[in-house]
Amino acid sequence: MAEAATMSEAKDQGSEDKAWRLLTAAGWMVAGLFAARTLLANAPEPLLHIVLLLPLFGAALLLHEAGHALGALVVGWRILAVAAGPLGYHLANRQLVYVPPRRRADIGGFVIAFPARPTVWTRESEVIFTAGGPTASLFGALPLLVSADNMAGAFAILSLATALLSLLPYRSEFAESDGTHLWHLATGRGRASPEWRASQMLHELVRHQLRLRELPAWMLDEALASTDSDARRSAEALRVSIALDRGGDPAPARRILDDFRAAHGGSLWLDLCDAYLAAAREARPEHARALLADLVVEQEDMRPLHLAASAASAAADGNRPRALDELETLDALLGARDLFEDPTFRDLRAEIRALAELQSGIGTAPTLTSASASVSGGNSARTLSTSAAVGTVTSKHSVLGL
Repeated sequence: MAEAATMSEAKDQGSEDKAWRLLTAAGWMVAGLFAARTLLANAPEPLLHIVLLLPLFGAALLLHEAGHALGALVVGWRILAVAAGPLGYHLANRQLVYVPPRRRADIGGFVIAFPARPTVWTRESEVIFTAGGPTASLFGALPLLVSADNMAGAFAILSLATALLSLLPYRSEFAESDGTHLWHLATGRGRASPEWRASQMLHELVRHQLRLRELPAWMLDEALASTDSDARRSAEALRVSIALDRGGDPAPARRILDDFRAAHGGSLWLDLCDAYLAAAREARPEHARALLADLVVEQEDMRPLHLAASAASAAADGNRPRALDELETLDALLGARDLFEDPTFRDLRAEIRALAELQSGIGTAPTLTSASASVSGGNSARTLSTSAAVGTVTSKHSVLGL
């Protein structure tokens, strides 16, 4: 009965979100028509002016996201990634990417940011960060009041539309609007409990490709000190991944992994981490083979780690062709799944390739400090209460589940 109710609620929510997206699309069409009409009024070269509509739209989006970024900087948050329209830039990875339409928020962009220290992680700082975008867009609409220039007027119309449409209370597969997030901040709906906020934020940062070993130590300490046993377990699992990501001497990672197994028991995720560590770092391919033998991985979010562990096992056994085949499949899977490159998997793949060359007698010992994959807190961006992003883009399975 409960499951049926949940499915019904999800269907209703999906219908509601679709309605809001249709309303948003209609709003953009109306704004575009008014902007075009303003731009073409008394224009000596209509064709040239209509071509300018698209750059003006991009400028309006850029102004909106710049407002979010400025809000983040004002409250002492660190910006992880930004996007406006079809272009996104990941500051930590220094990576410029094309953002396909399905991965954009309905408003057309996003800013991902997080508190740099515990003292700036407040509801007020989240409000300033979230409201920064609509506020900047409203400032962009001022030419409607003070300028008679056609181009300024068209830009003002698009900026005003950006502000108003971003405040509509919708959510999509990859994002929630500024209006929805501000409503959650005002009402407390959808926000994590104090016991879960650090753990959920950490997993969202990993989801958005912040390197495991670069996660804020103070945030991890807060998660490990949680009074909620599940939240604490989630943070302890993340410690396993961080230890693997640090590379180097495998002994600390082995100790943390074995302690986690002793405290919480085994799992598919833990066995895959164990297999990777044994094959890639400990020169124990027989242990990796035993863990991977007859293993059937049906969970989609486990496939990358399974492929990495299998490739590492093949490389340790000297089976270079199989290792490279597994890596090719892994490359294709990650390329289709992730918007930004996962730095952990990037170095992991390089480590496996180096190991395969070494075991085949055509390479030198790998010196990379690569990593196993991360773990997921099991919460989507839509249910994250202390959101790491405004208008955020997410990769649905860019972190691995327990």
